[in-house]
Amino acid sequence: MSTSIFILNVFIVKAGGDLGVAIFTSAWRIINFWTIPMMGIAAAVTSVTGAAFGERNATKLKSAYLFAVKFGLLVGLCVNLVVLLFAPKLALLFTYSESSRVIFDDLVKALRILSFFIPTVPFGMFTSAMFQGIGHGFKSLAVSILRTVVLHVLFSYLFVFVFNLGLIGVWLGILMGNIVAEAITFLWGLATSNRLKSQFEAKLQQQFNQSRSI
Repeated sequence: MSTSIFILNVFIVKAGGDLGVAIFTSAWRIINFWTIPMMGIAAAVTSVTGAAFGERNATKLKSAYLFAVKFGLLVGLCVNLVVLLFAPKLALLFTYSESSRVIFDDLVKALRILSFFIPTVPFGMFTSAMFQGIGHGFKSLAVSILRTVVLHVLFSYLFVFVFNLGLIGVWLGILMGNIVAEAITFLWGLATSNRLKSQFEAKLQQQFNQSRSI
């Protein structure tokens, strides 16, 4: 995450100078604040899916994982709506002084674009948590790197330097990078849970056949 933020700040300085950095810092603090409930849910996902994996109950594992994603999506959409509606009020928290009023309009735009980032978070964060719960730590690391370092930076670069969208290109790059990464991660999570179900059922069938032969 630190590496990604460093590179994005380089893009932001190129696109909007010091004011761009101030806008990003302020907007990102507000967006990150709303991810705190997601972190709590993610911790629960790791625990519940880990317990289900331990008892070889793939049905419980998948249902807990999908329930968390749906619940997180609902929370994210509500937060998305709140930020969209109250972006000017939230922006005032960082632009109440006369000297900082210059970034108000751009900060409101940044908040409204980045608010769509929040509903996408559960698909990746909870899949990563599920991977940790079932002992697939490398997959969890891989999807985190894909999301924060590779795709955020790639799309931001394209929108800023190829399509010349300026600061808005950075916000769109973060959003699009997250959408693509979360889609890939979620599909990987579904495939993993389905594969575990097949493995557990095959193992159970094998044990049943062995008991019958005895």
